[in-house]
Amino acid sequence: MALMIIGLIVGASSFGWWFLMGSAAAVYASLLAGHLAVALGFARRRTRRRLLLAALLTLCMWWPVSVGDLIWA
Repeated sequence: MALMIIGLIVGASSFGWWFLMGSAAAVYASLLAGHLAVALGFARRRTRRRLLLAALLTLCMWWPVSVGDLIWA
């Protein structure tokens, strides 16, 4: 469970890299690392609760992308 939370923190902090460095590669690399951590946390013990938590954490990582696209488009 802790690995999944760490994945959320890493994935959600990726947008800070965009503002600090302006690097799209850093954003996608940290999003990938966050998704891998969430997936590994789910793979350790596959239960329905962890699957729902992984889906929720993935949505939490990606909602700034959707809102940012609406604002900056």
